[in-house]
Amino acid sequence: MAKRPGFLASIMYWLLVVEYSTRMVKGGGLEAAGCILAPLVDDFPKNPIICYYLSCYTAQLDRLTESTQWWDKAMTIAGATGQLNKIRLLALDDPDLIPLLKGIGKA
Repeated sequence: MAKRPGFLASIMYWLLVVEYSTRMVKGGGLEAAGCILAPLVDDFPKNPIICYYLSCYTAQLDRLTESTQWWDKAMTIAGATGQLNKIRLLALDDPDLIPLLKGIGKA
């Protein structure tokens, strides 16, 4: 039986809830949250938000080369799926990306 788009969106939502909770809980953090997100890139190849969050987290961990790679992948997916403006607007107010933007001279 084929999975419905609404079903996949629901799964994605709850996976992001778990990931965010992991980030915020004592003993969790950015590294742990990234470990939850990274495998989802292949499971949801048309969703740029996963790569976007990985870019944010690796920027906060001062892994700017990796952050740039995740950012580029997020933008590629967003462009291919018509979500480029949505992701760009999201990035404008995201303090997690400041280290990355400083690294490329845009902050």
